[in-house]
Amino acid sequence: LCPIHSNKTLKTFCNICKKSFCESCEKDIYSHQEYLVNYTKMMSKEDAELMKLISEKFECQNKEIYKKIFEDYFKELKKTLWEHHDKISCLILLQSGFIATGSYDTKIRIWDLETSSCVNKIQELGNVLALLEFEPDKLISASSRNTILLWDINSYSNDNIGCFSQNCELVNCLVKCDDKTFATSSNDPYIILWDYERKIQINKVTLHEDNISALIKLNENNLCTGSHDKLIKIWDWKKEIIIKELSGHNGRVTCLCQMDDEVLLSGSYDKTIKVWKNYYCIETIPIDTCSNR
Repeated sequence: LCPIHSNKTLKTFCNICKKSFCESCEKDIYSHQEYLVNYTKMMSKEDAELMKLISEKFECQNKEIYKKIFEDYFKELKKTLWEHHDKISCLILLQSGFIATGSYDTKIRIWDLETSSCVNKIQELGNVLALLEFEPDKLISASSRNTILLWDINSYSNDNIGCFSQNCELVNCLVKCDDKTFATSSNDPYIILWDYERKIQINKVTLHEDNISALIKLNENNLCTGSHDKLIKIWDWKKEIIIKELSGHNGRVTCLCQMDDEVLLSGSYDKTIKVWKNYYCIETIPIDTCSNR
């Protein structure tokens, strides 16, 4: 019999906590959502759905079991950093070992992962859209106020130490090209090159027929862009020539990731990830097949 409900027979066995529960112990996941919020401090609707799926897998819906399952399922989750008050739009690892995050709460925060503490806070002019550490402790930010600003992350003043632009298009990517130059992409078909020391625009090139939504550096000479026009382009920014154009996606290309010197990954609104090797697509992975990876 159940030790809690003495008149009930033990019915459900949980493979996680190795306990049995009666019918009265079993509860629906949503009735325990408040409990789970207090426990995890990060419960969302998506988390609740995930927990429901996990509970179905283990045929058990007791809140204590959820707690155990959550601990086991997310056992690699080490820390949760709480300070931002709106969605986080960008995160980068700094050379110091700290991380910097930008948010729609108009704040840039510098975090010490060892102590899980925010060691500095920078007030931007608008929603933070992109970040780039150009040199140690010097951070470039782009905001929804159409600005590109330079900050000293060791300063506790909210004053920027340089301004590249106050009226640019909304920047979605910042990439360092070399020790003197960085590139930006925006909600337009252009790539803009900037002189870091002089803080001026030095080139503006049309690469696509629609907005550029992804920009990464491949090597010393080449940048790679993805666009709403469904194309990926490899551009030699020094010679100002397009090296290669990759086609195959049926939706806008939203993200790019270089795995090594030969392999490139691209993600798209067509719900696929494409694997490119030496500029040829060698595999197309439907998103549905990798949702659990």
